[in-house]
Amino acid sequence: MALCSWHVDKDINERFTAYRQEKVTQRNTHAWSTFRHHPELSWFRIDWVENHQKMREKIVQRRIEEAEKDGRTLPADEHGKNEPTLFNKDNGNEIRLLMRRHLHWHPFKTGRRHQFPGPELSTRAIWMWQAKEMHDKCASLGEGYAWEYLWKNWYKLDHWKIWARSAHLDHYPIIQTNAAVEAHWSVLKYRGLRWFHRPRLDHLCATLHEHLLPIFVTSVYQVRKKLKPPGWYKLMITDWRQILETIRAEDIADAGSVDGTEAESRLIRMQDLHSTDIDSWSCTCTSYMLWPYHICKHLARLYGASYPTKRECSCQRTMPLLFIASIHSLADHEVAPIRHTPQGANNPHLWQKSALLRRTYSSLSRHFLNKQETKRILVPERQLVFKRSNNSTISCS
Repeated sequence: MALCSWHVDKDINERFTAYRQEKVTQRNTHAWSTFRHHPELSWFRIDWVENHQKMREKIVQRRIEEAEKDGRTLPADEHGKNEPTLFNKDNGNEIRLLMRRHLHWHPFKTGRRHQFPGPELSTRAIWMWQAKEMHDKCASLGEGYAWEYLWKNWYKLDHWKIWARSAHLDHYPIIQTNAAVEAHWSVLKYRGLRWFHRPRLDHLCATLHEHLLPIFVTSVYQVRKKLKPPGWYKLMITDWRQILETIRAEDIADAGSVDGTEAESRLIRMQDLHSTDIDSWSCTCTSYMLWPYHICKHLARLYGASYPTKRECSCQRTMPLLFIASIHSLADHEVAPIRHTPQGANNPHLWQKSALLRRTYSSLSRHFLNKQETKRILVPERQLVFKRSNNSTISCS
């Protein structure tokens, strides 16, 4: 399971920009004292969290005293019950950038300025390193409430494994679970059940089996056979074209220079500083680590051509993360072969893969009919029939 990076940044930004989120009054920091004797989390500093709490309490108390002195009546929200999470709004972007680096960091995508400092690379060691780094960042900025929110909701080990890409060291997750689920329900709602509000269970299962499942199977087959580009390819090409414009601007500037040393120094930086390698398709620059399509201007410059076509590139979980047929060997390709060729909705491959869905539909239909009979509601007898390619029928009632 891997959360979408867009949703992670969206939730944190909404929390940081909202005004009424924290309660200053009736708030204590006694629970943080357990970290002092923890064998692994002893780096957690309790003093600055307590000092931040005392500072926020003094601000609320001074606000109340000034209102009483001026004879004003403060609303109930300004008595310390609804305070912003960030003490300084300008610190939000810096914290979000660090968490974005933590989200995309992986042994396959290690940034030059974000190297793992420990001797042994493990999931738990990476988690402790990133949690400590975020703790030190919030402490240096003086954002105690931001650290409490991040620790309770994002940087605990069980929460961190959901969104951090480095939770799986043997592969780089490329499927963002909540994005795929939302896309599935969006297609089901606006395509399969567009004209039906609160449909019956038998109608829902029949729509999944007869209409949506053939579309999904055919779409996956077309993408794997390179008959149509995947959804990420169009977005990658858009970003790649922007990178090519940057490269052209640099080349024009190099052509106008007198000595021409800028182009040579750029190549030296690519080799020595960023360790750009087109064979493994890796680079240690920050753009490559944060870019979701595993590209940067250094790799695009070494690639030479405009951009790869839909038939020769694919994203994969192992190195190289962006497979290009004209550069890499087929032994590095990870995509599994297709065993059967679907011929529309009625094909043996589809019926074989949808056996579980047919059984689920049958059990749900029987449960629904038995429930309606117990309520003494007349249900018309119906028998939904699926047709195969050989004109034979299968009853699912």
